[in-house]
Amino acid sequence: MGGYYTAGIDQTARIKYWDNSEKKYVYATTLSNFDKNEDKIISITPVHAIGGWVELGFNPIPKLQTWVGWGIDNPLNSDLKGVKGARLQQQMYYAHFLYKFVSEFGLGLEYLRAITDYRKEDGDDGVVNRFMLSFYYFF
Repeated sequence: MGGYYTAGIDQTARIKYWDNSEKKYVYATTLSNFDKNEDKIISITPVHAIGGWVELGFNPIPKLQTWVGWGIDNPLNSDLKGVKGARLQQQMYYAHFLYKFVSEFGLGLEYLRAITDYRKEDGDDGVVNRFMLSFYYFF
């Protein structure tokens, strides 16, 4: 029986900087609105989180491969204090099916549901459902 193992590390930081155009301190997790000529970084602190994912793969019939999985990213809310639009928690569920007509050609179907929690003042929580159809050529 074959298998695989993976591991990963992700580090997010809360950045406090002086926004010269707004004349105030701003907290962010990206520097997309940062003006390197006008603004000044004050501090960078890590965002602590727990999370991970699990995936199960199996072959119900010889030509069909199936994977189902779940993942979660749950940062410590206090580390995101003051960050507008911060994701407080995100979960995803997915199922993927790959049917191999012959060893070189296959057809895949995938469903993914992601649920993202935001602070009430930043708007509604987000939910997305994605369906994907794939054609595979193995060489």
